[in-house]
Amino acid sequence: MKIRLLVSVKDGKVWYEPGTILERSSEEASSLIAQKAAEVIGDDPVLNTAEGVVPVKEIGEEDLSEMAEELMKVDGITREIAYRLIEAGFQTVQAVAEARVEDLQEIKGLSKKKIASIQGAAEDLIDSK
Repeated sequence: MKIRLLVSVKDGKVWYEPGTILERSSEEASSLIAQKAAEVIGDDPVLNTAEGVVPVKEIGEEDLSEMAEELMKVDGITREIAYRLIEAGFQTVQAVAEARVEDLQEIKGLSKKKIASIQGAAEDLIDSK
């Protein structure tokens, strides 16, 4: 997994400066990300899971489908938008409700008006549970 360091990091005897781009295993990258020492970069979408950061391509289709089904309970979220949200890191209704509008605007097909509608519906769904 490709990461960009946010702080100086020592790996063995070598120090890496902030901004350095490294290729690391998912476990190593997750550890650095959890410590807020690095961020994921690259074209491969990732998910934040209990086990750490995992590339979407490593998640089974059944698990992705379950995540999408859960998101589609929110009025205004289609299957296509659900998968785009998951790829962008918003894999739960709670994550969508709490997301920054600026972050959601980066997702193809989501306008400010659509985002407001979806976030309102997500909050309603959470409140009804």
